[in-house]
Amino acid sequence: MGFFLPDTEADALKQIEKINSEMRAISALIHLNYDMIDGRNRHQIKSHFANIVRYGNKYDRIKQSLSEMDRMLMMGATVDVWNGERVGVLMWESYFRNTMEYLYQNLNY
Repeated sequence: MGFFLPDTEADALKQIEKINSEMRAISALIHLNYDMIDGRNRHQIKSHFANIVRYGNKYDRIKQSLSEMDRMLMMGATVDVWNGERVGVLMWESYFRNTMEYLYQNLNY
């Protein structure tokens, strides 16, 4: 009781899974609306987007708190992407960064 365990690689990977879950929800909403973001789905997508930002910030915090060795081991892990693909964490981060920029632009035009 009262003890805080240091963040681990598994904690960071859990955040990736949470982000993927929210991204899948956004993807489903976009596909239901003929592959578009507009007034019919913007509010729902924004709530998922806010959750993703929160999980992303927590992921970054965990990643920064890991030792160099743990961070290196985490980068070698393979994770699922929200589109069903399996890639390394480094490639996932690239996909994530690009998708977030795209979503931000389309949600705030």
